[in-house]
Amino acid sequence: AAFHPSGRHLIAVGFKSGMMRVFDVDVPALLCEHQHHQHPVISLAFVPVLGAGTLVPSLAQIITCDALGALAIHDESRGFEVVRTPDRSLCATPPARCSAMVCVPPRLLQYFDPQCAALFTYPGLDMVRKLRVTA
Repeated sequence: AAFHPSGRHLIAVGFKSGMMRVFDVDVPALLCEHQHHQHPVISLAFVPVLGAGTLVPSLAQIITCDALGALAIHDESRGFEVVRTPDRSLCATPPARCSAMVCVPPRLLQYFDPQCAALFTYPGLDMVRKLRVTA
């Protein structure tokens, strides 16, 4: 689960079915649901939208990551529809209590396997470098 960055009471939740749902807890109501992933959503994050080089916290995107490392970017201005699905190589499922990805603009960190994570630009998703742990 993840919370909207502006303080609005919106919560996004990912499910084993690959479904992502956004709830408004003030109403309470289901705002939308989207089935993009074929595998369980194991990580998601609300990310403020970048506008003219600055953060626009009133609008957000949601990044979802499934069990194989596939990412989908959902845009609030389009009802959280999927607007981008970058090509990505398959990743190992991270251990329990380890997030599959973390995004703090202008960077996104994604788990690849027990010895490697990759750092990407955000929102461009160009790889900056792989971060390896040596035994």
